[in-house]
Parts: sequence; C-alpha cells; structure tokens
Amino acid sequence: METHERIATRAWVLHPDLKTDKNRREADYALEEAVSLAAALPDLEVVGSTKVPLPRAHAGYLFGSGKIEELKQLADASSAAAVADVRKTLAEEHLEELARSRRVWQEEKEAELH
Repeated sequence: METHERIATRAWVLHPDLKTDKNRREADYALEEAVSLAAALPDLEVVGSTKVPLPRAHAGYLFGSGKIEELKQLADASSAAAVADVRKTLAEEHLEELARSRRVWQEEKEAELH
C-alpha cells in the first residue's frame, strides 16, 4: 500500500478587533484562542498571528483595500493563507445596527406623543 505524506497548509491567523463592539472580548485573549483552535486543526501549521484593529464594521467587506494589500504582502512573505477569526458576521452587525436605529426611532416617536 502506497502512503502519501500530507503537506500542512501554512496559516496566518487574523483577529479583527472591532472597536465599535462595546461587548467585545479582550483582543489578545481572542487572538490567542483563535491561534490555539487553528493549531488544533489537522494539516494546518500556524506560522503567525495578527490583531487587526477595525474602527467600524463595513457592509459587504471586513477589511479596507489598504489593509487587504498589507495582509496580502504578509501572506506572500510567509507563504501562508489567511484565517480570519470572526465571531459575528457583517450581516449580524448590520441587523443589530438596524435594530438599534429602529429602537431609537420608536423612543423618539413615543416621546413626541407624550
């Protein structure tokens, strides 16, 4: 029986630190957890990790073009793929923002009636 050596995928773990999320976990701990989880996956070699500060969520994308270029250079230099640790999807963020906006609007309407 012929055996084949499995080649591990090199990974750079990213943790987006969304500054507008007041309930976010400490970024250092979240990144450490993401690295540990990635390292536990078979055929994945963690070659580095980075916290990526995000001032706010953007609809449709996580990182801006400048950050994407920076991360691409990082991945190229380390021959790694990027693994993002994302706790909430952008859709969830958007829905939460809509809910907050609607709640504020309803409170303002109720205040006008009284």
